[in-house]
Amino acid sequence: FQRIRECMRQLLTYSLQYAQVSSCKFLSAIHPAQTPKLDINLSAKLLEDDQIQIIADGKTGDTDFIKLKATFVKK
Repeated sequence: FQRIRECMRQLLTYSLQYAQVSSCKFLSAIHPAQTPKLDINLSAKLLEDDQIQIIADGKTGDTDFIKLKATFVKK
């Protein structure tokens, strides 16, 4: 959840906060010491009032660990 926000911040070069989480599914637990690589796929759309709607999913290897639909605003 936090990693997705950090990825968006790096892409956009400004801080964001969650305005709304439409859907969030944690599909499996990840252990940082055992998971050196995370693959996060993002799809973003600019909305009215400078909000950004995203759809994201995260994997480690063949295992999905999160699916998220949310809206961000500038912090």
